Amino acid sequence: MESLQEKFYIAKKEIDIDLAVFAADILDIMDTLDHSAKCWEEKIEDLLVLARYCVNLQACDFQKHCEDIVKDLDDKRHELPMGTLKQLHTRMLFILTRGTRLLQFHKEAGSQDGPSLEKVQHYLRGVPSFERAWLEREKKLKSDASENHNRKD
Repeated sequence: MESLQEKFYIAKKEIDIDLAVFAADILDIMDTLDHSAKCWEEKIEDLLVLARYCVNLQACDFQKHCEDIVKDLDDKRHELPMGTLKQLHTRMLFILTRGTRLLQFHKEAGSQDGPSLEKVQHYLRGVPSFERAWLEREKKLKSDASENHNRKD
């Protein structure tokens, strides 16, 4: 299995691409702001600065700080009224939580050298699966049909 650092490096590349698109969208929004929305301009600029900061962080530094960045951004988002600014915060959170989800999975899996296969399998067995339930029902139906057929003979 890949190490956490390798997985995080790959995730960071994807996050950087999404943040670059996000930053371009923020610039477009700032260009179209009317005078009544200028009061939000500073907060929108803060998001742009944060997006650029995250892109400029090395993967190892981002790994150390991403949970704090996400927590702070989420706290700010909760204080906002519904609207474009809150949507922008939510979008950025969605992008950044890719890193925190990877870290959380790693913590839940146990060791710092990589999740053990047994723990991953145990975790996956606990996830409900429609397909698995359907296959188990199908096996039972076939078994019942076979028993009924054998009784008729």
